[in-house]
Amino acid sequence: EMVLPYAAAAKAVGAAGSAGATAMGISMGQTDMDLSLNLFKEQMRQTKRLWTADWAEASVRHGETTLQAAQHHSEGQAVSTASYYQAEKLASQGIKLARDQDSRSYEMAWRAEVRESLRDELANQNNRFNIIMLCDTVCLGCVFTLVA
Repeated sequence: EMVLPYAAAAKAVGAAGSAGATAMGISMGQTDMDLSLNLFKEQMRQTKRLWTADWAEASVRHGETTLQAAQHHSEGQAVSTASYYQAEKLASQGIKLARDQDSRSYEMAWRAEVRESLRDELANQNNRFNIIMLCDTVCLGCVFTLVA
């Protein structure tokens, strides 16, 4: 057991001249061996108490740390979820805007095509009218020449 080396060391210290402990032990009816054994037991009890206190404190700290980490994680998750929904909303708005712009540009292009085709048709009609008027003028000229 662990008791023997400590007891032997304590006995050696006692033999070297712990006069106060010896005097106290004699007055209480205890030998140096009993005193050193009691001292060792008290030290072990103290060590156990300190270890238990350290363990309890470490356990509490660990619990607090775990709780804090869980809280931070849940806060981060909430922020991420909110930003995800916000991004989704913005994306749907962007898609709607793009669709609106696309239909507007299609409508503008269609109107431009219609205007251009009407312009072409008007130019063609105008050209035909000019040709007809030229033919009429030539034919009238011929008629007047024949009549004269």
